[in-house]
Amino acid sequence: MGCNYMEFSQKTPDRARRVLFGACSSVVERKIVDLVVAGSNPVKHPKILFVLFLGFGLSSLNAFNLHPIADPIIGGVGLGLFLPSQLIEARPPSLAGFGSISSIDKFDAAMTPFAFNKGLDTAGDVMQIAGMALSAIALIPGLQHWNESGGMTGSRGWDSVLTFGAMYAEAFMLTAGTKDLLKLAVRRYRPYTHYGNGSSPYIPAGEEDDYYLSFPSGHSAYAFMSASFLSAYMLWDWEESGGDAKWKWPVIIGSYLLAGTVAGLRIAAGAHYMTDVLAGAAIGSLYGWLVPVLHLKLRI
Repeated sequence: MGCNYMEFSQKTPDRARRVLFGACSSVVERKIVDLVVAGSNPVKHPKILFVLFLGFGLSSLNAFNLHPIADPIIGGVGLGLFLPSQLIEARPPSLAGFGSISSIDKFDAAMTPFAFNKGLDTAGDVMQIAGMALSAIALIPGLQHWNESGGMTGSRGWDSVLTFGAMYAEAFMLTAGTKDLLKLAVRRYRPYTHYGNGSSPYIPAGEEDDYYLSFPSGHSAYAFMSASFLSAYMLWDWEESGGDAKWKWPVIIGSYLLAGTVAGLRIAAGAHYMTDVLAGAAIGSLYGWLVPVLHLKLRI
């Protein structure tokens, strides 16, 4: 349920007061309702306009809002990480650092590195893309309202799509930039490279530019970013936007199971060590939760 100021103006003051704390939970929303109930025009109050500008979207029908100051900063940081990671040329490490399977640290060795498996490698690709696409589940309530309102103008659907798209783009750039810069800095040989002749890495066909970019796992980073991002929406926006509460926890659990499956496939395919996928999962989870938290509406 959103805070509809015009609806309050058509009710008695007593009725407006009774629903105030249920629908309008922010300080600014309460102040606007007070002005409307009193017969005053909120637009004529500069302080209200100023706070609404700084908290753009505060009175939207979604749990998240875009911010005219914070979002350029978040987006700028994301671009600052993402663009260099795409422009820096990756170079293989020296073979002096290459060793046999016995040279792997004990923790990763205990997880049994696997030889390259093309089928499982492809399965991991497909599952990762599916996980990212499933994040759009969060838009279902908003799109339903979009359809009911007959279009974009003034609808919850348009606000949902715009906010979701901007936030997801920020989380994606932060995740991609961080994991790619780490890959370029660490340049760790993938597990399958140790299944060669012992003196030089085994490089499967088509992996000539990727065999030394094991840490962290990009697939795991994207999978857990998407799972965390979707979970944040399910926790804070799903019911507020009109979604059925019974789907909240099944979707959250399912999204993380899918992300975990992606990580497991990357290990089983011989493409990553356990520490690779743990680091990737941590990076993705961090940004998948952080970006939505930074966009939560101010509720006091």
